[in-house]
Amino acid sequence: METGGGRGHTSSSPAQPVRWNSEQKQSFRSTGSANINHNDATNNSTVSGSPEGRDDHQLNSGENEKNVIFNYSSQTLTPSMTSLLNRGFNFSILPEKIDMTQINVDLKRFKRAAIWNEFWFDRESEDQTDLIFKKEKDNLPKNHTVPEDLKTFLSAVTSEIQDPRNRITEKSNLPHDEQQALKELVKLQKEKHIVIKACDKGAGIIILDYSEYVKACYKHLTSSQYEGTPIIHKWMP
Repeated sequence: METGGGRGHTSSSPAQPVRWNSEQKQSFRSTGSANINHNDATNNSTVSGSPEGRDDHQLNSGENEKNVIFNYSSQTLTPSMTSLLNRGFNFSILPEKIDMTQINVDLKRFKRAAIWNEFWFDRESEDQTDLIFKKEKDNLPKNHTVPEDLKTFLSAVTSEIQDPRNRITEKSNLPHDEQQALKELVKLQKEKHIVIKACDKGAGIIILDYSEYVKACYKHLTSSQYEGTPIIHKWMP
């Protein structure tokens, strides 16, 4: 039924549903399935066919590992060294064995810090000038009785740490070849052949010859924007 005459008016009668017979339905299903299979085949040929149809990520995926090492030294890095350094400086390496001597030293410092914190609790600390080079101290508060609760706590912590049954024995999280590479890199640095540092800008690790690194440090320290002799020259050989 027409709601009104004139230009711009449309019929408000509801559209009649299209009714298909069984032959038309079967023909539509066959045609739609063929189109879907054709599109899938086209997409697959684009990804897994010729290299021109794949992006760089797909081409490089699984082929080239991420490398953030910039080696400007005369030392040639082995694949194990490169793999180790690519783990980054934040990678935590499990030690081969526990250094109980160092653990006892750290435990002693912890006890001293706990006792001094209890001593200064609710007290005004003495004004002290912050020193540039701080010395390790081992003194304890004079004429101060440590509370029994704190003694019990420190004793329990010591017992837990020194008990061999509480030590977790984990295998190294580095393969054998990278463990050997780590020892070799440490040796090269101790013998002052190379220097391994983090890049100033961006993520990466740079490797330089020790002699070139020292020259660069002197050049940076002796550079100036004024006329005169830099102070660093007094200590240069």
